[in-house]
Amino acid sequence: MWRFLLVLIAAAALLAAALVSPSPGGGATSVQELAFTRADDIWTIGADGMRPRPLLRDAHSPAWSPDGSRLAFVSSRSGDEEIYVAGADGSGATRLTKLPGPDLSPDFSPDGRRIAFTSNRDQQGEIYVMNPDGTGQVRLTRRAGDDWAPDFSPDGKRIAFTQLPGTIWTMNADGTGLRRLTRGTDAEWRP
Repeated sequence: MWRFLLVLIAAAALLAAALVSPSPGGGATSVQELAFTRADDIWTIGADGMRPRPLLRDAHSPAWSPDGSRLAFVSSRSGDEEIYVAGADGSGATRLTKLPGPDLSPDFSPDGRRIAFTSNRDQQGEIYVMNPDGTGQVRLTRRAGDDWAPDFSPDGKRIAFTQLPGTIWTMNADGTGLRRLTRGTDAEWRP
């Protein structure tokens, strides 16, 4: 029984990783490559576990666009952790955020028209969204505590995020309709 549950959990985790990391030209239904962070660089590897290759130096937190043509990521190459976007092959890296304080955890909306991210520009982690060219940055959360790691729902209507130290929340993609899903911390997590 326990072995079955562990296998089921592992399979669900692999499927989730594949679905949120679509590959260049493949989309979420045909994953060809996954992007991951290794030693402060972004690498890609075939979905079959073959052909690992370095893609971007001094970069982490990769997020593929839904069509697989672009990759959002975080880098401190400007001296501060900022969000960039590059082509699927790593070319043409363009800085999207430019304000003081780290900007982290990019996530493309399912239609590729928005990027959600965490920014600490106001000395506290808050969730923002922007256009994929860096314009139209809008702050969605304004609460005590650090809001972290936004993740669009599959239909793009909601964003889930963590309020440190480990409470999970959701909100509409425009920042309204805030709803707490869990209570407790990472050490004492419960719905």
